[in-house]
Amino acid sequence: MGLYTRTGDDGTTGLVGERRTSKADPRMEVIGTIDELNSLLGLAVSLYPPPPSKVIQRVNTIQPQLFRIGAELADPEGESGIRLAPATVKALEQAIDSFDNPLPPLTGFIVPGGCSAGATLHLARTVCRRAERAMTAFNSDQPQENQLRPTLLTYLNRLSDLLYAMARYTNHRLDVAERKVKMR
Repeated sequence: MGLYTRTGDDGTTGLVGERRTSKADPRMEVIGTIDELNSLLGLAVSLYPPPPSKVIQRVNTIQPQLFRIGAELADPEGESGIRLAPATVKALEQAIDSFDNPLPPLTGFIVPGGCSAGATLHLARTVCRRAERAMTAFNSDQPQENQLRPTLLTYLNRLSDLLYAMARYTNHRLDVAERKVKMR
């Protein structure tokens, strides 16, 4: 089979099984935003200077989880059995602590930026937040029985916190000073 199928030329895309849906379907907005986030994480890894670090190891764990979320979203009937395990949320919380503990305490707002890898992780955090908003909007428009599992929303919420901690950790590890904004 070639890379192009022509089946999406009419503005639809395939879901698990034989179902098709509009590319403008709010479900597809969530899936597309998750895909964008996954790509940004790939970019962050490509910008990370050697030697490999625990940031790269963590991203290598997160990316397949994002594929699982995308697969679950593309399978509204649950036919494939692919589901993100609730234990992944606890693992994210442990990772947040591991990246945050060696950092100086927050004393104000951090301006996103720093080195290329750190800035890209900050950007990935904002895309993760957009995915979270898109998922929330999707759920608010659905009857209870069609809503996405709460684990998925919780996962994205924790992931954005982890990406923030990883961006700070990356800049700290590479000795790039954080710029802070004081609100007073």
